[in-house]
Formats: sequence, C-alpha cells, structure tokens
Amino acid sequence: MLFSELNLKPSSLKAVEALGFKNPSEIQEKSIPLLMGEKEIDFVGQAQTGTGKTAAFALPLFEKIDFSSKSIQAIILAPTRELANQICQEIDKLSKFEPVRTLAVYGGVPISNQLRDLRKNKPQIIVGTPGRMLDCLKRNVLELDNCRYAILDEADEMLDMGFFDDVTEIVASVKNKKIWMFSATMPKPIVNLINNEFCDPEMVKVTKKILTSDSIDQKYCVVRRHDMAEALCRY
Repeated sequence: MLFSELNLKPSSLKAVEALGFKNPSEIQEKSIPLLMGEKEIDFVGQAQTGTGKTAAFALPLFEKIDFSSKSIQAIILAPTRELANQICQEIDKLSKFEPVRTLAVYGGVPISNQLRDLRKNKPQIIVGTPGRMLDCLKRNVLELDNCRYAILDEADEMLDMGFFDDVTEIVASVKNKKIWMFSATMPKPIVNLINNEFCDPEMVKVTKKILTSDSIDQKYCVVRRHDMAEALCRY
C-alpha cells in the first residue's frame, strides 16, 4: 500500500512525500483508516516502539481538528520529555503545510516558560508528560472544554515509570473525548483503564519482528565497568 491510497488530505500527503515516505508501516496502514473514519471511535493500538506510531495518530488528528480555533483540541501523553519533544517535532514535520500549533509541557524545566508559551501561542495540541500535564491542570491553566481527543503514547512505559495514576486522572478530567492509546504490552492496569474509560474501542495489534531500519548498522563492544564512560565518549 502507498500513503496516497489512505485518502489523506493533500497537505498531509504533500508533507509525507516531502519526508520521503511512500509506504506506510503496518500500524499506520491499519490505524489511519480507522481513526480517519467519519465515525468517532476509541482506539487501542498494540505495537512496539519504532513502528511509526506518531504518524499513525498524528495524520488522522489533522483530519479532525479545527486549525482556525484557538482552543486545545487534543492532548498527547508520553512517558518522557524526550519522547514528548520528539512527538512535537514529528507533528511539526507532518503538518508542514498546515497551520497546526503544538506545545510540549514536561518537567525538569521551569513551568513559567511553558505557561507563557501556552498563553501566547494558543496551541491546538498539547504534548506532555503526565506529571507536568497534571500540574498544569491543577493550576487551571489548561482549558480543555473543547478537547476532543486524549492520546496515550507508550502507555505501558508510563505504567512502568509509576505515572499511571496521573494518566488515569488526566484522562478522566477530559469530558466528551475519544481516547486513542498505543502500547507495546497490555498489563492488567492498562486493561482496567480500557474497561473503565474506553467505549467499545477498535483494536489493532501489530507484531514487528525487526524494529530497526536496514540502513542502520549496530555494533557493540565489551568494556570494564569503570571504562564505560570513556568508551562512550570515544564513540
């Protein structure tokens, strides 16, 4: 299958082509048509890291949100600030020809700068780590009355890192939303969240045996523990 067969809007297809992508990954091929459909659905995608999940939820999201609005229409939760930034960067690339405004909020940096950007830029999509997202909610600085989508990326990682109570509280605080979740595994707390918060979700499972690109060479070397920092610096 080609991206051109997925009925993406011309601006999205142009951005995908500019990035050099022609064929969607398996999770993209299976998820995008479901998420783009006229019927609004809750969704669970089970797929490993490195399978192209960001595009799988970002491209359908561009079909759903109102670019002229100054309201937050989607929140995306990620386990780490690195992944939150990466998602923002991918969204920027995929929305190159659309006026999408995205903001990342995460801990480890002063919240004041993020609050300033929130007030100034009026983002339509907020990407964040659970702790900082919950902090913003408790400060009443996130106006989510018009938020229609709550997206959980790497849900099992957020569980492993001890963030899942925050995730559950955030999801419950967004009313009248559709939930899209991606997770490599489905431990019991995640299954409980699906049973409690999701409404008859569509489910897609992808098993990818090879997660690395053919263009990437992998190497390793064995060093003594006290030499690890030096070895890493040399690489």
